[in-house]
Order: sequence, then structure tokens, then C-alpha cells
Amino acid sequence: MDVIVGNNVNDLFVEGLWRLKVSGIKEDSRNGSVIVLPNPAMSVYNYPMERVLFDPDRDCNPFFHLMESLWMLAGRNDVAFLEHYNKRMKEFSDDGTAFNGAYGHRWREHFMNDQLVEAIGMLKHSKTTRRVVIGMWDPGYDLGNPSADIPCNTHIYFRTLGDRLDMTVCCRSNDLVWGAYGANAVHFSILHEVIARAAGLRQGLMYQLSNNLHIYEHHWHLLDCPVRTFEPYTIKKGLVLPLFEKQEDWPLFIEDCETMEIGIYPNYHTPFFQNVVKFAMMAYSAYKKDGYNAALSVTPKMPMCDWRIAMESWLIRRIPKGAHDVPEPK
Repeated sequence: MDVIVGNNVNDLFVEGLWRLKVSGIKEDSRNGSVIVLPNPAMSVYNYPMERVLFDPDRDCNPFFHLMESLWMLAGRNDVAFLEHYNKRMKEFSDDGTAFNGAYGHRWREHFMNDQLVEAIGMLKHSKTTRRVVIGMWDPGYDLGNPSADIPCNTHIYFRTLGDRLDMTVCCRSNDLVWGAYGANAVHFSILHEVIARAAGLRQGLMYQLSNNLHIYEHHWHLLDCPVRTFEPYTIKKGLVLPLFEKQEDWPLFIEDCETMEIGIYPNYHTPFFQNVVKFAMMAYSAYKKDGYNAALSVTPKMPMCDWRIAMESWLIRRIPKGAHDVPEPK
């Protein structure tokens, strides 16, 4: 087994690419050629709250990553909300309306009980329980199903050490760029934080076991990018804002997730929604309607944090060369 350790997703992204470059082998897959590690890989996040990837060559969309994570916590499986932030998402739906394997829907609806509520309740009742498992794979539903959307991540384990809650995610097949160190790092670290805080515990280490860690041919150029050095988490402290402060506020945070709709900005209950999510939604809608200038006039309304830095950087990278009258982020 390959063990890839880092403080955060930025460290793991660099190390994971290096491992694939020096140890990966070429294979054919259902979706084209890949370079894959010959062994399962365990990714270890020392500080999973540092979940935002800043790499300009990867150029991931932080608006999409954040909104998809909150959409998951709401237990949703609709295409329309995610398609606003990523027009390609419709390609992964069988009917263009709903997703078959949406993680959040599996967490909260698919198995006829709310696994988040159950997991939090079990951990509050017994900190040392080893029976807290959240499932995403349904063998009676997924095995042999030709759907375009079958869960790649299959189940999640929790383990408490003192006041620290560690989390292990198991994944059958993991695209390093779009999955492991892209969306997954955000989705699962946010889930981890919510469950830890709601149970009165400290968010500990996050592990992701990838049975097949690979990179597709259209991303092979990333293997030859220069060494990456810009990583705001190492430059400035205090960039990570908690999703909610008080243990008893977790239902209000989930309620805020459940009320998200495009173009609607209600009086959210929690500061993270009031100060970050609301303005991120407004900025992206402004970007789609009027362009980067309009969006960059909204992002300064957020406090300085990792999401704001990533969103402003992503918008600035979309400015055509030679363009003028672009406001400097403050």
C-alpha cells in the first residue's frame, strides 16, 4: 500500500502527482487511458479543515466544490442546482433531472434513515463506539447497475481518540485530479467537521483509502508541471472559518444547507452562511450574468478566508489578457 501524508489537500495533491509520476503504470479504463498506482493508496490529512486547493494549474472551481458539499449535506440529488455551478454535471445523470448515486442523498434519504443524525447521536452517547459507519454503496441497487452515476466512495468509518474524531473514507475508484484531491477533499472534510462538532469532538485526522488511484490522459500534463510553492495556509494563519461554532448549532447549519436555492438569499442562521456562502452564491451568479468584474465586486464582502482567496484567484484567471478596469481584491 502507498501511504501519502500531508497537512492538507495542497500537500497531498503535489505528493500524489509525484507518486503517480514515479510509480504509476499505464492502463486502459472504461473512460480511456489512465496512469494508476499499482497498489491501493491511503491519503492522510493532518489538518483536513485546510480543504481548499489553490493550485493554478489544476484551476479547480471553488464555487462548485463548496456548493456541492453543502448540497450534499442537504440530502439532495437534483441536477439543477449543481448544473448552475458546473454545466457538465448533467452528463452524470441518467435522466437529466436527478443523480443516481448522490452521496448526500445516500447519507440522508436513500437508506430510509438519516445517517448523519444516527452517527452524531451514537457518538454523543458513546465516544468510544466502533460501530459508526455511514454507507453510500447499496449492493442491491448498485452492483451491476449500468447507471452513469455509481458511487465511487462506498462507506465511511469513525474512530475517537480522546476528544479527537478521526474519519476513514473508502473509495473503490479515485481520479486523483477531479476526485481524491479535488471534490473529495472538500466533501468529506466538511462532513467530518460537521459530525465532529455536532458530537462535541475535535476534528482529527482524515484518511481516504483509494483502492484504485489514477489520473486520466487529459490530465497527464499536470505530472510535468513545475514544483508548486504558493500555499496560503503556510503563509497566513486564521484563514479557515469554522462551519459553526457551538455544538448545538449543527441543526441550524443543516437547515441553512437545506434552504439554498439559486438567486434566493434568505436570513441564514449561521455566520458561515451569512458571511461566506451567501456572497459566494451572489458572486457566482454575478459572474454568469455580467462577468468577472461584477463577481469581483461581490467577493470583498466576505471576510478574508481560504474560500475568498481561491474564488478571487479563480475569477482573476478568467480575465482575458490585456483587459482593463479590473478591481483589485481587497
